[in-house]
Amino acid sequence: MKKIIKQIFLLLDKRDKKYLFFLLLFSIFVSLIETIGIGVIMPFIKIAANFNNIFEYKILNLIYEKLSFSNPRNFIIFIGILLITFYLFRSVINLIYYYLLSKFSQGRYYIFANKLFNKYLNLPYKIFLNKNNTIMSKTIIIEAQNLSLFLSNLLF
Repeated sequence: MKKIIKQIFLLLDKRDKKYLFFLLLFSIFVSLIETIGIGVIMPFIKIAANFNNIFEYKILNLIYEKLSFSNPRNFIIFIGILLITFYLFRSVINLIYYYLLSKFSQGRYYIFANKLFNKYLNLPYKIFLNKNNTIMSKTIIIEAQNLSLFLSNLLF
């Protein structure tokens, strides 16, 4: 596996490597957002089920008092709206990440296919005559697609 990744890195230029590193960092950020998204559901359900939990937790009580809510029901509605806003934010972040990932992998598909095509064009004429053109075209398409999917799956 390590050898394959090194070989793929040889195919990428400096700009692509930086972009790949950015996507790696962005995927870590997306993972953190997803983890937080999962973790906030249970506390919300707990305080929605029992309003007294607001006063038991120091942070919730501090927010409740600082924003001077008149009753716990309004506070629960406020927290619910914050939760919905967070999930919308999370969805936008996921959408941006998958767009950038798709854009990167499809761009590499074009570059890999172009490099393979140039390799085939630079083959000696005798070898070129012995090869079947449809098999060569099929190989270019499949191998370039496999490489771009591999890069995409590394970050997915």
